[in-house]
Amino acid sequence: MDLSAFFSPITVPIPPDPVADSWAAGVPRYESSFPDWQIADLVLIGCREARGGAESGLEESAAAIRAQLYRFSLPQARARIVDLGDLRERDDREAYYEAMAYVLHTLFEAGKTVILLGGSQDLTFGAYLAAEGLQQHLEYVHIDSRFDLEASERPQSEHSFNRRIFLHEPGYLFNYTNLGFQRYMVSEGQRQMLGDFHYPAIRYGELAGQIEEAEPHLREAHLVSFDLAAVRLAEAPAAYGATPGGFTSEEACRLARYAGLGYQLKAFWLGGFRPALDPRHQTSMLAAMIAWYVVDGYYSRRDDYPRVDRSNLRKYAVRLHAPVEAIDFFRHTGSDRWWMEVPYPHSLGQPQRPGLLVPCSERDYEFARTDDIPERWWLTFHKLKG
Repeated sequence: MDLSAFFSPITVPIPPDPVADSWAAGVPRYESSFPDWQIADLVLIGCREARGGAESGLEESAAAIRAQLYRFSLPQARARIVDLGDLRERDDREAYYEAMAYVLHTLFEAGKTVILLGGSQDLTFGAYLAAEGLQQHLEYVHIDSRFDLEASERPQSEHSFNRRIFLHEPGYLFNYTNLGFQRYMVSEGQRQMLGDFHYPAIRYGELAGQIEEAEPHLREAHLVSFDLAAVRLAEAPAAYGATPGGFTSEEACRLARYAGLGYQLKAFWLGGFRPALDPRHQTSMLAAMIAWYVVDGYYSRRDDYPRVDRSNLRKYAVRLHAPVEAIDFFRHTGSDRWWMEVPYPHSLGQPQRPGLLVPCSERDYEFARTDDIPERWWLTFHKLKG
């Protein structure tokens, strides 16, 4: 399918005479002619739509990220990446969301994974619409210091778009997870709203020093939205809304790699900074590193997805003195990744019927061994009831 009418060429100067294993040499891109996206595994799309942002300048971030990214080497020699250029601007944001949803849905149906660069974070709504078109239960992970659930009389913005996603009908959102929120940035009402939906939110303080605990939340994500405001200000000085607290650059890159390693990632949005405030290119360099690690994760995926009969997993049964008599945990002996089984509520007492396998960590297993039930087990159980 010809998607060229939806895009404008990139304007970033590409280094002349690039080395053989670089992005500049190995990534077909829309400069003078539109590339063949059907040969790719991963597709880059720049976004200049930023009317949902509270500050000007976000529309320039895609170009700033590309300027750094095209200087990098490819994470894998066999990487098949295509850069389609910038999604053309529209008369209003709703038209932009619709155009994005159409383009991304076309790419998703063709089995492509999309990395969206720049613009304001409300563009995540357009990516959600595209994923919703697949008509399957969706897993959405939001990496941000805020929940972006504000109720406002203003048109949808980067601080309110998740409210629209949560309430959108028909709804295919099975799970939303926030990684890295900072308690002083969210209201009690917003935390209550997540509780009502049985959606988990993990404070940065819970992940500091143990960032691997974020991996299970990203393992089955279809959609990931990464606001650079989740990174501490000292390491992303041009990020809009960044604070002295938050993820380090290393932690941000590890989160990106976990997302790329995920089994079913469809779209990864990255942005939230103003290049005009980034004279030394520190923030744009970090954003390019994050995009690089998504690709690196994609090409490092493991063949450890649980088989229907779970024959590639080792079972660990934990007996409990609780309303739930036992929880079965499973570990892949090759990758050491863990899952736990959550029964469908109407099948309790029918052990012959398998439940839903939920990604977890060894820490969840050890927690259950203290005769308690992991929070993500309860949250999943309540959603299955619902």
